[in-house]
Amino acid sequence: VASQGNYMVEVRFSAITMKKELIKKYLRGECSFEEEQQVKAILETKDGSQLLDDLADEIWQQEPDPKQISLDDARLFRNIENSIPRKKVVPIRSYIGYAASFILIALATFFVIQYETDDPQKKNLAVSEKITKSTSRGQKSTIMLSDGSKVILNSESSITYNKYFTDTSRNITLIGEAFFEVAKDKKRPFNVTSGATTTTALGTSFNINNRTKKQRISLATGKVKIISTVITQTYTLDPGEALDINSSTKEATKLAFDINKDLSWKDGILFFENDKVAEIISTLELWYDVKINITDKEILAKKYTGRFENSSLEHVLKSMSFALDLSYQMNGKNITIKNAN
Repeated sequence: VASQGNYMVEVRFSAITMKKELIKKYLRGECSFEEEQQVKAILETKDGSQLLDDLADEIWQQEPDPKQISLDDARLFRNIENSIPRKKVVPIRSYIGYAASFILIALATFFVIQYETDDPQKKNLAVSEKITKSTSRGQKSTIMLSDGSKVILNSESSITYNKYFTDTSRNITLIGEAFFEVAKDKKRPFNVTSGATTTTALGTSFNINNRTKKQRISLATGKVKIISTVITQTYTLDPGEALDINSSTKEATKLAFDINKDLSWKDGILFFENDKVAEIISTLELWYDVKINITDKEILAKKYTGRFENSSLEHVLKSMSFALDLSYQMNGKNITIKNAN
C-alpha cells in the first residue's frame, strides 16, 4: 500500500511539473495553437491560479538576489502577473501570495530598467535586435511581446518587431493576418504596418487581414487610427467597425463587421455565412494545409453557411457535400470535389 501511495504521489508530481513547463512555455509566447488550448484549459481549473503563484515563487527561489534576475525571468514575472485572474474570489492567504509576487515583479522590473540604463551600448543593441515569428499553412501561434501585448498569428503569416521596444514607440510589421491585444501605454503608441497601411493604437484589440488586394482592419475594443499611402484620408475606428482598403481601386470603405465571422479564427472556429465555395476553398487550404481541386467549375459560385469548432477537414467536407449535393475524394493532402451526380 505504501509503495502504491508513493507511485501515485510521483505520478501527480510529474503531471504538475509538466503543466508548469507548459505554462512557462505559454507565458514566453512559444506555444503552438494546440498547446495554447491546453494551457487555457489548465488555467480555467481551480488549480490554475495556484500553479501561476508557484511559478513566481520558484523563479524567486532560484535567484533570491533581485540584482541577478535575468531579463527573461523579469518578463516571465510580468507575464505571470498579467495571467493571474483579477475577478476570481480567493482566500486571504492567496492575496498575500499575490502581493508578494507583485513586489517581486516590481523589483525585477526596476533592476532590468537599471541594468539597461547603466549600459547604453547594451540597451541600443537590445532595442535594435529584430525578431521574426512566422507560421506555415495549417499552423497558428500566440506570441507574447516584451510590453505585455499578445499577438495571435494566423496560418501562413509573419510579424517582425524589435526584441525590446524603444521609449517612445512600439512598431510591428505584419504579413498575412493577426489579432493584436495591445497593452496600454499612453507614452508609446503601438504601430502595425502591413503593406502600405499603418494602424496605430494605445491599448486596444484589433484584427488585420492583408492577404489579398483588399485589406481589412477590424476593431474589437478601444480605438485605432489608420493611415495608408493607398488612400489620402486618415480614418479612426470605434469598436465594431472595420475598414476595407482596396489597393487596386485606391478606395476605402468603413463598415460594421461581424465579430463572430471576422475574429472566430483565433479561437479555432471556422465560420462561413453565405460564402462562395471559391472563398471557402482558399480558407480550407490555408487552415488545413491541403490542395483542393474542383472538377466542375460551377461549384465555385455556390454559397454555403456553416460553423465548425476545432473540426477535422473531413467533417467540414461532409457537411458541405451534404448541403450542396457534392462528393469529394481525399488522397493525402490532395482533395478533389465534384458534383454528386
